[in-house]
Amino acid sequence: AGAVYNVAVAKGKDPKDRDVEGSSTDNNPLDPTDPDNPPVDPNCPECTIVEIDQEGAIEVIKTADLSQRFRYAGEQIAYEILIKNVGNVTLHDIKVTDANADDVNVGNIANLAVGESVTLQAYHTITQADMERGYVSNVAIASGKDPKDRDVIDESVSGNVPEAGDPIDPDCTNCTIAPLPWKVIEANNDTPAPVNGKDGSTTPSVLDNDMLNGSPVIPAEVTLTPGTSPHTGIVMNPDGTVTVSAETPAGTYTYPYTICEVLNPSNCDNAVVTILVEAAVIEANNDTPAPVNGKDGGTTPSVLDNDMLNGSPVIPAEVTLTPGTSPHTGIVMNPDGTVTVSAETPAGTYTYPYTICEVLNPSNCDNAVVTILVEAAVIEANNDTPAPVNGKDGGTTPSVLDNDMLNGSPVIPSEVTLTPGTSPHTGITMNPDGTVTVSAETPAGTYTYPYTICEVLNPSNCDNAVMTIVVEAAVIEANDDTPAPINGKDGGTTPSVLDNDMLNGSPVIPSEVTLTWSPDNVESPAIILNTDGTVTVLPETPEGIYEFSYRICEVLNPTNCDEAAITIVIEPAPIVAMDDNIQIEWDRTSIITMSVLDNDAFNGGSIDLNEVTLTPGVPSDPNLSMNADGTINIPASTRPGTYTYPYTICEVLNPSNCSTAVATIVIEASNLFIPNVITPNGDGQNDRFEIIGSENYDRVEVTIVNRWGNEIFRNDNYDNNWTGRGLNEGTYYYIIKLYKGSKVEQHKGWVLIKTH
Repeated sequence: AGAVYNVAVAKGKDPKDRDVEGSSTDNNPLDPTDPDNPPVDPNCPECTIVEIDQEGAIEVIKTADLSQRFRYAGEQIAYEILIKNVGNVTLHDIKVTDANADDVNVGNIANLAVGESVTLQAYHTITQADMERGYVSNVAIASGKDPKDRDVIDESVSGNVPEAGDPIDPDCTNCTIAPLPWKVIEANNDTPAPVNGKDGSTTPSVLDNDMLNGSPVIPAEVTLTPGTSPHTGIVMNPDGTVTVSAETPAGTYTYPYTICEVLNPSNCDNAVVTILVEAAVIEANNDTPAPVNGKDGGTTPSVLDNDMLNGSPVIPAEVTLTPGTSPHTGIVMNPDGTVTVSAETPAGTYTYPYTICEVLNPSNCDNAVVTILVEAAVIEANNDTPAPVNGKDGGTTPSVLDNDMLNGSPVIPSEVTLTPGTSPHTGITMNPDGTVTVSAETPAGTYTYPYTICEVLNPSNCDNAVMTIVVEAAVIEANDDTPAPINGKDGGTTPSVLDNDMLNGSPVIPSEVTLTWSPDNVESPAIILNTDGTVTVLPETPEGIYEFSYRICEVLNPTNCDEAAITIVIEPAPIVAMDDNIQIEWDRTSIITMSVLDNDAFNGGSIDLNEVTLTPGVPSDPNLSMNADGTINIPASTRPGTYTYPYTICEVLNPSNCSTAVATIVIEASNLFIPNVITPNGDGQNDRFEIIGSENYDRVEVTIVNRWGNEIFRNDNYDNNWTGRGLNEGTYYYIIKLYKGSKVEQHKGWVLIKTH
């Protein structure tokens, strides 16, 4: 037997605080003479000894490997024999034997601690007798020693769980029985068609090629037990199909399974279905987006737009995009697959490689190239027709660049280079800023000046145009001239016809024009057309209006001409006939007056009858007459009164140059004269009773009586108009009263009326 030895120790203090200690003793000691009792420990004679019972025990379990499906004699059944110490003491020198094993002595175990187990292998080769019996039945025996060398022995029990229909050995209830022969069950490995891991799919059943007893498995006759799934997205279904979930990574997956016969659950077989999960087809297709204007820059559509994954357009989140090396610093592929072309990127064809890889299967990749055509901006050099330039003054046009375009907008000079073509004239120069300078004194004409503009960004992006410059001749104006009239008597010279002519808005400089008198002019020997533009009129030139045409042409532009005319008015010498007022005293004799020409003038001087002609008009009294020298004859019969005598004087050189005046002759009677005879016969001579000098009075009162004293005429305000009409010839008597102021003067006398 075993034993437990121990002693108790007690420690304390006495009243004086001194240590007090004592050890326990065994109050119930074992009999030391009993050989079965444990001995006293010489090192601890005071120990209390407690005896413990020793139980040596061993357990043997024998399990046949029935997975082999034994069918024929000669096949070998493998057994596992488990030996376990189930007692409370260590065992030693354990021998395991199996009378039915190919090797009866299965194995030896030197020591086996409490609870420890050892598994040994044993084999049995099937005999024909076994086949005839229908099973193999056997048992293993383990024998060993406990610490007191007492034998510990046990027979095996079966580790196999019997199934319905298994045979029984009535002579050995503990035997391990292997049924013979087994119904043949075959689980055959499967390799279904590859599955697209992107879409997922379900394979055919693993049972489709499995066999039971030489025939295809009937699913109801077997149980299917899947092994461990190789991936969470791969599941074997109860019907033996295997579902591969969508988004399962590509790879070769092995999925073990076991089928067991329902009738004989231990009649099983194992196989593996090997599933090839393929990555979806990924296609990175080359891209050729619409051209990008390099001036503006721009962003292309995404390179992913035409790429495909699993036969459908790529979903960006399902791929990773890796740009290759950019073909230019201004061209960048963005994370979304668009390509940004920076503004001011030179024109050209740029290829930009890239790679897309499936996120699900990072090694599932494809490459492509986006070919980006960066176009130069449209450059337009437009023909120019600036406002005409005055060639006399010269000038500078606006820039040829003003209407040129780059990229649809007016050219910015710093963005283009300007190259002038060949100048059409030495006086015409295109400046770096595109203006064109026309030098002063440049001949008129239409000049074409070619030029080229090229984009600085893309020097081969050029366009040509032409500036058409109209150099106009200065405006030349030959203005009609109407100089002051010239006295044809004296003659004279006009100012130059050039004096009012204009060239380029300024008075003509004679050296800058040529003057030509028209050959159609009708020349007059008295008028000379001078080369300096003056016109000389010689003295004694008849009056008239003379017109002479002339042309002036610019020396710089000989065809730049204008015509005008000078109208010369040649006036007659001034001739002035002044009215005359001639007063004379009435006399009964004839009188010759002064000349009416005495106060007249011709050309500022007195009248020379060699230069003028005198033409008398009609006098108010026909008895008056005018002499060639301008004096007037007044007959003796002329009564006092006022008489007019018009006359005209005309220039001999210009007979129409005349002047008319009137000589007024006043005949006054200082003494009163009363006629004593009148002859009213209508001859205009002495037809009236005219009282000479009556005009010197305020009023005249006349009374006429015949010889018998009868009053036959009376007028209190007599105006010399009584003619005695209706009276017979004879003598009549008058009484005349003349009033002047407060005075009255009376005259009486007779008058004879005689008509024949």
